[in-house]
Amino acid sequence: MQMLKPFEYEGIWWLPDKPEEKIEGTLRFDPSKGAKLELKEISNIEEVSVILGCSLSPISGIEFTLLHCYNQARDLLGVVPPEFYVKYVFMGVHSHFDKKENIKFRNISIQYLYLDDWANIQVFDIDFKSEGNMVIKYSKFKSIPVNIDEKLKIAVNAGVKDSLFPREEINLKEINLKKRAEIKIEPSEEKPFEYYLDIIDKIQKFLTLAVLKPVCPVEIKGTTELHKEERIGQTDYLPIEVYYKIPNIPNLPEEISPDNMLFTLKDIPSTDRLGELLKNWFERTKTKELKPIYESYFGILYNPSCYFEYRFFSFVAAIEGYHQRKFSGEETLKERLDKLFEKYQVILNELTEEELERLKIKDKNEFTCKVKDVRNYLAHFNEEKERKVSDVDLYLLTRKLELLIHAILLEEIGFDLSRIEELLKREIQQDRNKTVNH
Repeated sequence: MQMLKPFEYEGIWWLPDKPEEKIEGTLRFDPSKGAKLELKEISNIEEVSVILGCSLSPISGIEFTLLHCYNQARDLLGVVPPEFYVKYVFMGVHSHFDKKENIKFRNISIQYLYLDDWANIQVFDIDFKSEGNMVIKYSKFKSIPVNIDEKLKIAVNAGVKDSLFPREEINLKEINLKKRAEIKIEPSEEKPFEYYLDIIDKIQKFLTLAVLKPVCPVEIKGTTELHKEERIGQTDYLPIEVYYKIPNIPNLPEEISPDNMLFTLKDIPSTDRLGELLKNWFERTKTKELKPIYESYFGILYNPSCYFEYRFFSFVAAIEGYHQRKFSGEETLKERLDKLFEKYQVILNELTEEELERLKIKDKNEFTCKVKDVRNYLAHFNEEKERKVSDVDLYLLTRKLELLIHAILLEEIGFDLSRIEELLKREIQQDRNKTVNH
């Protein structure tokens, strides 16, 4: 989890066009705050695109390219040494780029939280023998390639990171085998790093919907044509690590069973189907119909401390806005909710007697009326409505609206209604299991 761990390097730093003017300084990185470069000499630099560096300690010889650097002490320019806020850090054995325009990558590989659990690609084969012996076989690398279009390929990769190398070992005491999964983004030609950022974020949100928990990248590496080594019969592309500020880092980390996810890789029948879903996700989440519900849902999900009143109100507004943009018309909130819950009937069909009692309604047909009343009360604090909503289980109302958002997103990216019903039933059962366990 390199991106989620702070680090600090002492080094020497310089501008690409002034390599003779090197200044000592310290680069610090904190995942929730970003990177900061503190120089030890006074400089008149206020803002610069690229700063180059080389580490002295704790490890010497690591190269750095710092992109988009802003002097936080610019009010005291020329009086105190500068402190640069750094938007992006590129580091590796060879990772210098002398211009912003030259920061291009052949591909980018990302490890995400929970990706290994979601993909669940098996790389180990354990054969238990007699007399307590066992044989462990493992694959160094497995890949599931996905074609998004002619210009973009994405692969879900899994392999084993081990501490065992071909060597003579007199007294082998320990072998460490660890499975790791990553997603590789590979366009048809080298692209600027900014090109990858939107794709990284879109895949992050796709996985967040799938696992039902906030996901973030934990490691990003890329390769370039600029940094490679030619050997006899092969070309070695040297990996470059990437670091930047990660807003709203989720609580880290808890294990998630695939049974508690909305859908997993195994729920997608083929690589072609995965390609279709991802392509739809990339395209549909930018449309005027889906963008508001997309931004509202993930904005709430990455802010778990927000009040339930705000969560409820945001979900209602997002759903109403989606239906209005999708189908237009002059319908009321209740009419829009009625149509959507009729389409995804499983959400309200699965209401139990206990849940009806908690919501203070007689049957599922009164559910949308209750949502309308609560929304109107929270929007206007109507005293006439207060008695009706004061003891309503707001969590349960909000949770059913969240299920509706899941159904909308699933259909928009290409899941058919029968499959959506199966996935929602599984999610509803997960809720009931949690209630029983608590």
